[in-house]
Amino acid sequence: MRILPAYLMRQFLRHFALMLCAFVVLLQLFDLLKNGNDVVNEHGGRITALLEYVWLRFPEIVTFVLPFAALIGALLSLAKLSHFNEIVSLKTTGRSLYRVVLWLVPPGLLIAAVQFLLADQVVPHSQRALDLFSAESEERMAARADESNRAIWLRDGRL
Repeated sequence: MRILPAYLMRQFLRHFALMLCAFVVLLQLFDLLKNGNDVVNEHGGRITALLEYVWLRFPEIVTFVLPFAALIGALLSLAKLSHFNEIVSLKTTGRSLYRVVLWLVPPGLLIAAVQFLLADQVVPHSQRALDLFSAESEERMAARADESNRAIWLRDGRL
């Protein structure tokens, strides 16, 4: 009896992990395409600044994508069961469709707990670090602007 719930949970977690990775990579790519040049230019052309920016944005993007990945992972798992007629075989053994869906509740609660911990504990710290990271670049830009705005005195020799 415990083989079927474990099988369904494994399928769900596999699809969830795949969707989470795909969405996070896609959103990180879009974020880098939008802000990558600014980050590199503001931090003196260092590529490590770009990696630090990606690392600081990662928890926020994961928190944003986690519910979508869970929903699509569940839908893909149930669609796969339906495609291979496994739902029909479960119904012939006397399992209701509601029980099959209830087997997805424990991994769903685990994902909800991870979502809560990320949104409550990790994202605020990474957001503060990202603010400090951008403030550091603003200080550098202000210092460069001060250097470039200095008055230049010229003398031609007649005075």
